[in-house]
Amino acid sequence: MKKYIVCFLILLVSLSAQAQPDYRHEISVSYGRLSNMELYGYGLEQLANITAAMTGLAKVHVVSIGSIGVSYFYRLSNMVSLGFTGAYMDFFDENMAEPRSYYRFGTAMVGVKLHWYEREWFRTYSMFAVGALYRNDPVIKQFRVAGQATMLGLEVGKRFCGFLDLGVGDLSVASVGLRVKF
Repeated sequence: MKKYIVCFLILLVSLSAQAQPDYRHEISVSYGRLSNMELYGYGLEQLANITAAMTGLAKVHVVSIGSIGVSYFYRLSNMVSLGFTGAYMDFFDENMAEPRSYYRFGTAMVGVKLHWYEREWFRTYSMFAVGALYRNDPVIKQFRVAGQATMLGLEVGKRFCGFLDLGVGDLSVASVGLRVKF
């Protein structure tokens, strides 16, 4: 039985090696909303406002710029790409006379992208990544583990593509962007 499984896996690998896509490299730029850190930041805002109401201090109104990301992936086979992605996020307190940065987050992750459905102008995929997040604010400066699971990615275009990612994690729940393949 083991021999049949090994032969089947070798056959699958050889079939995917024959069906290599035209473009092996891809670089993406994206903008996303509702990352874990955004949800965390809005939770801190509500906690600060409860404290402000009890102590008579000024309320805090935190605004996020969203998650700005850049990624690179290399296509190993028809089904799998490996790469890395990074993102930056900043929060501002709008109630200050001169709005200033309140929290800053930088994320760097390595990931795997699984390509599910491909046609000439339309593709779907999933992406899973893990790495580190750096938090830099007036009180806390720390690293922690970060992750992202993009359950559904939709891509439209050939060499230059637009895309929409839907998932959960430290990058975003929903992000849109542009991708170039070469």
